[in-house]
Amino acid sequence: ELQKCKDAGMNDYIVKPFEKADFLNVIIRSLEAKTNSKKEKLYSLDKLNEMSDHNKEFIQKMTTIFQKTISKSLEDLTIAIENGNIELVKQIAHKIKPSLHNLEIKSVYKEIEELETSELNLNEIKIKVKKLNSTLRLVIEDMQNIE
Repeated sequence: ELQKCKDAGMNDYIVKPFEKADFLNVIIRSLEAKTNSKKEKLYSLDKLNEMSDHNKEFIQKMTTIFQKTISKSLEDLTIAIENGNIELVKQIAHKIKPSLHNLEIKSVYKEIEELETSELNLNEIKIKVKKLNSTLRLVIEDMQNIE
C-alpha cells in the first residue's frame, strides 16, 4: 500500500485510524526531507578531485591557496568600493570567477557574473559584494576543517 502511494507521487502514507504521535512523525519526516532537499552545499571539491585523481595533498594545497587569494580579493573589493572604483571591482570579479566555478560555489554565480559584466551603480555593487563576502567567508571557514 505504501509503495503504491509513493509511486503515485505521495511523500508518505499513514493508515486510518491513526495515533497523534504517528501523524506528527509523518509531518516531521516530511519537513526534514524538505529542509534537506533545499540545503545547497556551499561548495564542492569534485572538480579538484577529478583533476588530481583524488590526491589529498593537492586538494589541501589548492584549498589553502583559495583561502588566501579569496581573502585578499575580498579585502581588495572592499577598498575598491570605498574608493568608488567600479572598474577595479569588475577586474577583481573576473579574477576570482574561475575559482568559484572550480569549487562550484553556485550560490554566488549570479553575483560574480553581474559584478564582472553589468553596469551596476555603487549601491547595487555593495549589495552583491556583501552576499559574495558572507558566502565566501563561510566557504573559507568550512575549508579550514578539511583534513
